Amino acid sequence: MSGETIRSVVIYRPPHLPIQTFLDDFQILLNELSKSNCKILIVGDFNIHFDKQHDSNTTRFIDILNINSLTQHVKTATHAKGHIIDLVLTRDSEISFRNLTVIDDVISDHFPVFVDLNIIKPAPVTKTVTLRKQSDFNKDQFIKELDSTDFSSIGSLPDVNSKALAYYSSLYCAYDKVLPERTKTFILRPNTEWFNDEVLQAKRDRNKAEKVWRKSNLHVHKDIYREQKLNFQALVKSAKKSYYTNKIDASSNKAKELFRVSNALLSHNYGQSILPDCESSSELANTFSDYFTYKIQAIRDNLQPSQHGSTPFSFWFIVTSCQLNHLP
Repeated sequence: MSGETIRSVVIYRPPHLPIQTFLDDFQILLNELSKSNCKILIVGDFNIHFDKQHDSNTTRFIDILNINSLTQHVKTATHAKGHIIDLVLTRDSEISFRNLTVIDDVISDHFPVFVDLNIIKPAPVTKTVTLRKQSDFNKDQFIKELDSTDFSSIGSLPDVNSKALAYYSSLYCAYDKVLPERTKTFILRPNTEWFNDEVLQAKRDRNKAEKVWRKSNLHVHKDIYREQKLNFQALVKSAKKSYYTNKIDASSNKAKELFRVSNALLSHNYGQSILPDCESSSELANTFSDYFTYKIQAIRDNLQPSQHGSTPFSFWFIVTSCQLNHLP
């Protein structure tokens, strides 16, 4: 399958998030996705026990999937407690799978789900630059080129500008012969300036421990791999925190630089619109209006009913200041 676009959505529902709120938001998301002509692939940890078909929350979730023509493909447990909570969703027969496997190695409480899609991986984004390798500059060779260059014709030119241009062109030709331009193409990769030598070594140790465990299949080697994995994750978190803390501190007095660092940290890309796809400004405005109207209505629906008393007053009398004198 090539020449087609797949929109991939990764979802995580924290266990403390009310499931009714999540299901309402999930339906809104599906409504927005339905406006797209792209193929849809939804994966993630839903924290909904899909194997409990008679649970009321699961039943409502399945109803939402059926209404939106979505199919759930994971059939075996994805959690150490035996439940299916990590899901893979697609529109009916829209995306074909060559294979879907759940590996119950219990590296963590969640099992990894491997999906082999019948698609062609897009080529990596590349950038081509033209440069000169200044370290290869040969001073003696450049002097020889200048000695062999005929500058005598420059004096016969009519004005200073023409002479300066001819002189510059002669120098440039000599320089280009000694140090020609080179074209280099490289793959654009995410910014990993935080990836230091300590993190690199921890990654190597983790990979080595995993190979030993895969080969021996011994429990002791599995424990060693887990320890190395947790150590690598902790170092990555620490390195990122230290890197961005230093970057923010260094740019605290430079608003523009601080804004750039913040956008990089939040994965915001300059020049790319973060607004939803709409055919017109009117449709975009209505989309925002519908979204916030729904949010306000949801907040109102979740408010507790008024606790004010409803007993009517049937008798009134006027209180004078004399009647209040005995009060402390």
